Amino acid sequence: MALNSRIRDPKHGTHGWVRHVGPVWSDKKQPDRVWLGIEWDDVKRGKHDGSAVNAAGETVRYYACAPGAGSFVKPRTVQSAVTVLEALRERYEPDDGLTG
Repeated sequence: MALNSRIRDPKHGTHGWVRHVGPVWSDKKQPDRVWLGIEWDDVKRGKHDGSAVNAAGETVRYYACAPGAGSFVKPRTVQSAVTVLEALRERYEPDDGLTG
């Protein structure tokens, strides 16, 4: 999944935006593992604001969002989703090969 792509958490039925793709300092077992930093639509869905405190006590900012709206998740736990505008276009734009 790419930065700023829309995702859906099928387990919780919530949606959000991918704001970080890559490792996070707290993954000590597999420091190169790819995580997704998610900014949830529901500001009560997450646990942080896109930052974390490392072992040295320093704040590491991966992305910015409202307090409580951010989470780091494994890519396999979410699905790609479409925005409302994309869904409307898919539904109502003619597929006649004439639109660009």
